[in-house]
Amino acid sequence: MIARPAVLLIHRWAGLTLGVLVVVICLSGAIAVFRPEIDRLACRPASAAPRAADLDAIAAGLHAGSPGSRVASLVLASAAGEADTWMLRSEREGSWMVFTDPATGEELGRTRGRWSSAAAAWIARFHHDLWLPPAGGVVVGVGGLALVVFCLSGLYLCWPGLFRRRLDLHRAAGLAALPVLLFVAITGAMFEFTWLRRAAHRALGGTAADAPMALRSRTERPQSAAAAGPDIGWAAGCAAAAAAVPDGRVARLLPPRPNDANGTWRATVDVPGSLSPNGGAIVQLDRRSAAVLEVQDPRRMSAGGWLLNQHLGLHTGAWGGPLTRLLWVVVGVAPLILLLTGWRMWRRSARRSPASKEVP
Repeated sequence: MIARPAVLLIHRWAGLTLGVLVVVICLSGAIAVFRPEIDRLACRPASAAPRAADLDAIAAGLHAGSPGSRVASLVLASAAGEADTWMLRSEREGSWMVFTDPATGEELGRTRGRWSSAAAAWIARFHHDLWLPPAGGVVVGVGGLALVVFCLSGLYLCWPGLFRRRLDLHRAAGLAALPVLLFVAITGAMFEFTWLRRAAHRALGGTAADAPMALRSRTERPQSAAAAGPDIGWAAGCAAAAAAVPDGRVARLLPPRPNDANGTWRATVDVPGSLSPNGGAIVQLDRRSAAVLEVQDPRRMSAGGWLLNQHLGLHTGAWGGPLTRLLWVVVGVAPLILLLTGWRMWRRSARRSPASKEVP
């Protein structure tokens, strides 16, 4: 059995040294959870009429209106009255969103120039890599692993006599938030460390067929045939993805990179059982013929493939709707409470003799 004083030493000093990092990551994540709602403040309501807008004409107009930019993705409205969301990227101006009416194609708003969207984007990026890529992403991943250590060591120290002693604020807050904090810490670290995603995928029975693109070598990924000709376009891509998964709804479409001749169009199709629009059946399409190259359906995946397919929805709490995301926000404040109360306990114990130090 691990000596209790050693666990206490790790819990205390790791918390006092890395606690600020964990607090910053958790607080920024609590805000980033509601970034979609913040961005949609820039969008006027869409009409409730059926979809009739020409997606290719809209994409061409957006590109022409922002020289030097490219249309990086399209998120299609999931219900009547909602807008389509186009992501534009430019090396000089970064990325921004444009909202259009699915029925008319009219622009309903854009996030560029809005301080609320700029702040939300800044916080989301800070949560991901502290605005210091790529080293910042590693630091964030280390913070996630440190939070795992805090949770497990804290539980170990509280467990003897847990139900026989009066809980102070530090113990009560830690135990109440522990399940969500531990879950968020592990899934968050998985975003930053490919080896951790690969280990989880393999441990849960993952196969090459349900591995995400990030875990495959270039030769293992679907590729478009090397042929001349124009791209299929947005409308044809949506139609091909819908035909490949008839019982789903095309939620997101990403075009191939301009400099990748063998790249594919990638569609995310929302299917029954998906925890969020970001997780669903992944359809890879040939960029020139619209031929279906691969369909990864989470309903037919191993547990490891399903976990990585639904990874983002699990980490952000999107799987349970507004209530779970609100719970994620509340729990995101817990590390600040734990840091302050832990520091107070350390200061109190430092004034005492070693024999009477308080054990958290």
